[in-house]
Amino acid sequence: MQRILVLCLIGASTAASATPVATRLHFDAVHAGCEGFVGAAASGTSHAAAQAKISLASCEARERTRAIALVDQERSVRELLAAVRPSLDLLHDVQAHSDLVAQVAALDADANIWLGIAVRALGTVKALPASASPDLVWQHDLRVQILRERVEHWFDRAATDFVEIARLVRRHPELARDPSIAAAVADAARHVVPTVASR
Repeated sequence: MQRILVLCLIGASTAASATPVATRLHFDAVHAGCEGFVGAAASGTSHAAAQAKISLASCEARERTRAIALVDQERSVRELLAAVRPSLDLLHDVQAHSDLVAQVAALDADANIWLGIAVRALGTVKALPASASPDLVWQHDLRVQILRERVEHWFDRAATDFVEIARLVRRHPELARDPSIAAAVADAARHVVPTVASR
């Protein structure tokens, strides 16, 4: 069955396949570029299915946020959060119902989604030329401060995920030796002090 997914919050329309499978995975429809992950993601609760769900969540977050034309306003913050919410919900499902390796991978994906939308939101305030007047500099800095305060909790959510990865690795040292989550463990080590590697 085909239908048009109207992304009202981001002011764009995307043709996508809407199926009961997509709905079970928290998406009312799946972006064409992410459809390759759907079959495995919907296949159950195995490790392979969990990994596919993580890939699907990351892909959907990337594709849905890419379509948003951002400005440094409250609307853009709401649009970014709405765009990634289904992906975050799917990752939380993985964290709740999967093995430890998949939990670490899902936490890392979750953290990187939060970081990605926070950095993108802040990037909407363009840098000023060196010749900018003091008044323009003041206005620019105020806009950055207001926007930073609005998205600060997104950085906090990412930090919470990285701390949880570090906690899991401390409790289960074998995770640090699993090559499939080496990148996730390294991410946590970069963001958490003391690092995962030193504990």
